[in-house]
Amino acid sequence: MADPFTHVRISVPDPQVPYCLWHVDKTGEAVRTLDEQRHTECDTGGTFQGPAQLTVTLVSRGRPPKACDEDPLMPDGSILDSSGAFIRRRRDSFGIYSGSFTITPPQVPGTHPPPVLFRGQIELFDRVGTHQAPLTADQCSEACDEHIEGWLVADGEDPKFSLHLAIAGMVTGSSGNQEKLLLHLNGPLIRRTP
Repeated sequence: MADPFTHVRISVPDPQVPYCLWHVDKTGEAVRTLDEQRHTECDTGGTFQGPAQLTVTLVSRGRPPKACDEDPLMPDGSILDSSGAFIRRRRDSFGIYSGSFTITPPQVPGTHPPPVLFRGQIELFDRVGTHQAPLTADQCSEACDEHIEGWLVADGEDPKFSLHLAIAGMVTGSSGNQEKLLLHLNGPLIRRTP
């Protein structure tokens, strides 16, 4: 039987290599387009799935001490562009998006397309919330309503860099097969030292 999942490579730090860290702290307004192609009946209710596109415009939340963004590589307006697949439960929109992505700096009008800064893998979990007991008093339905959590890991086009970010956010609107998302991306940018 063929493997039912696609496998990806994720970079992790090597304990024998010296590294430096920068704290990345971005917000992103995003558009996610879902192409519903398959329906499956399951014990937990029907699901639908298909290919999806995600485009996020990244903006710094600010430098320390008021915010945490120390990122030296991604200027405001950088674009995270992702293609992947989604699975979503019809009764409550609980689901997962998983895809590959690139991050590029904003394009200057009249110039060639900008170079890719990072390539990696992203996952977003819809209607998932980790801020529940014992961390807070929120119940699952409160913590998960319209909430998104996830992660991304990417290799820099400059092979000395690797990006590892946690993601939290929410769906802020939808129309047809498009959703608007507001995301917060936070975590380490790692650089191998010479």
